[in-house]
Amino acid sequence: MFGPTPLPRTFEAALRDLASEDARVRASAFADLARYEFDDEPRRGRALAAIERALLRDDDVRVRAAAVEAAAEWRASELVPALLMAVEDDFPFVGELAVRTLGELADVRATPKLRRLLEDERPELRFQAIGAWCKLPHEGDTERYGPVLDRMRSETNRKVMLMALRVLDERAEGESFGDAAGAVEGFLRAALEHPETALLAGIVLAKRGDGEGRRVVVGRLNARPLPGSVPTEDDREAVLLAGRYRWADAVPALARRAHGIGRFLADTCATEALVALTALGDARSARDLEKLARKAKGPAFAALVLMLARARAAMALPWIEPRATELGGLEESLAELRAAASAA
Repeated sequence: MFGPTPLPRTFEAALRDLASEDARVRASAFADLARYEFDDEPRRGRALAAIERALLRDDDVRVRAAAVEAAAEWRASELVPALLMAVEDDFPFVGELAVRTLGELADVRATPKLRRLLEDERPELRFQAIGAWCKLPHEGDTERYGPVLDRMRSETNRKVMLMALRVLDERAEGESFGDAAGAVEGFLRAALEHPETALLAGIVLAKRGDGEGRRVVVGRLNARPLPGSVPTEDDREAVLLAGRYRWADAVPALARRAHGIGRFLADTCATEALVALTALGDARSARDLEKLARKAKGPAFAALVLMLARARAAMALPWIEPRATELGGLEESLAELRAAASAA
């Protein structure tokens, strides 16, 4: 019961166990097979043939789902036809995984299917199709975003709308949206009118330098969380955004969240507020955050470095960089902090 964790299967052992009569063993074997990605034949051909068989023929949903994930790990564009069929799996979860994988593969053969899925009656597939569609190669921004925005005009499912907003959020700082910019802005402003989508729409607009978006985000920061309430990821992002863009008008709200008594009654995103205030140059918050960083271990420290990078809190670099370099896996966050320090 408390023995050592079994080692992953070798490539050959994983292929062998795909023929097991026990579905749990087959699914586990696919998880191990996903660790390998060989370009040489015949190993790649053997692996992809096994994945395709499971996608189309295995009678256990766990195995089919594991096969889709293996196809994604292997970047198996050879399996696009099988994945297109897997979209219509009897179990929606497998179909969702297949749609997401088609997006990751970014193969143009998926274009007609994904275009139809944007209008599909199943919201879970529309949800996944938005992200997948936008990852495909397109000739221009209107072709990329136009079908999604057209669908949003009649979309009633708020989760699907949020997915469209998240796709735009991922690109808000790095893309102008070209000839689709007007349509994108129109969708964002319409989303401000709905309580479920207003904050994320405000975040996207604020990242694009829009004053109304900033007003919405700062307004959320000023709201006092109810006792026992749990903030969303967008709430946490809003706090960090105030630091990233150095919004001085958000300082009172950030100080209340970081240092006020309310943080003992509700989750006020106090750590994120400390990070944002540090980015804004607040010495007290920087001292508190440095103490917190010294105590943080492993994943907790990595999460803190990621927050600092998102807020571009370059002040923290001297006491973060040595430990982050030792830990590894934080190169991207460190690069963003160094860039912020150079720009200061």
